[in-house]
Amino acid sequence: MLTRTELPGDPSDTEARYIESAVNGILICCIYLPNGNPLAGPKFNYKLAWFKRLILHTPQNDVKPACR
Repeated sequence: MLTRTELPGDPSDTEARYIESAVNGILICCIYLPNGNPLAGPKFNYKLAWFKRLILHTPQNDVKPACR
């Protein structure tokens, strides 16, 4: 079941970079990370803000890698 199609925290962000779905009680997330080049510009600032939103959204204690 599709549970989210955007990373929360910035309603003006229209980039398709985050999607999550629940499958048999397991939350599966797929992300397309912002590049942020060149350094010290608007794309880099977007990247930093995007990562802050991702960290706030991710339940740190519940994250388990799918592959080992």
